[in-house]
Amino acid sequence: MKGSGASGNICRAASRSPPWATGSSGETDAPVWDRMSIAITLLALLIEATFGYPDRVLRAIGHPVMWLGRMIDWLDVTLNRDTCTGRRRKAAGFLAAILIVVIPAAAAYAVESSLLL
Repeated sequence: MKGSGASGNICRAASRSPPWATGSSGETDAPVWDRMSIAITLLALLIEATFGYPDRVLRAIGHPVMWLGRMIDWLDVTLNRDTCTGRRRKAAGFLAAILIVVIPAAAAYAVESSLLL
């Protein structure tokens, strides 16, 4: 019964680190880009909070929050009709909530993936 853990058995399994830990230091194996993206995001938020969003860019393409607002407005006009039943409007609201999360996440993923190439 070697390695079975039965009483009297002196062979024990070697302890292992969690799969995300390297060595004994416990550092994560996350790629440098993953750790940098958090720092870059915080830096971008700090710069925008300090200096604001550039007027030229705002006039040209708008702000991402404005894009999200336009999408919500479009979804409201498209999916939330007074002629629909309550059940259908609830389903449409659920679909809108999913789209409000998925579309920006997909856009962010596409931008991040293109930057990594």
